[in-house]
Amino acid sequence: MERIILNWYGPYSIDNIKNYDVAYLWGIYAIYRRWGNREKLLYIGKTEREFLERINEHYGSWLWGLRGQLAIRLATLQYSKWAYAIFCKIIGDFTITIFQICH
Repeated sequence: MERIILNWYGPYSIDNIKNYDVAYLWGIYAIYRRWGNREKLLYIGKTEREFLERINEHYGSWLWGLRGQLAIRLATLQYSKWAYAIFCKIIGDFTITIFQICH
């Protein structure tokens, strides 16, 4: 059996993400909007570039206009090549589904 280990970090304020070392790594990320004590999942994504670079792209396309406090959780991955190929297929399908549900 192959394993993929996700090491989660956060939640961080999306405005301060550049202050954390993990922002310069890559992996899986989840963006949330906070209203008081409630959180709403907005997006789950995978990047093979630095998290910070990808988040900046999201800002340019759709995050800039959202109200409320935005938070992000980041996950780095440990895996074999075979497990990663399967994971990319699964997370790609999952990301599309989550994006459609949340918007």
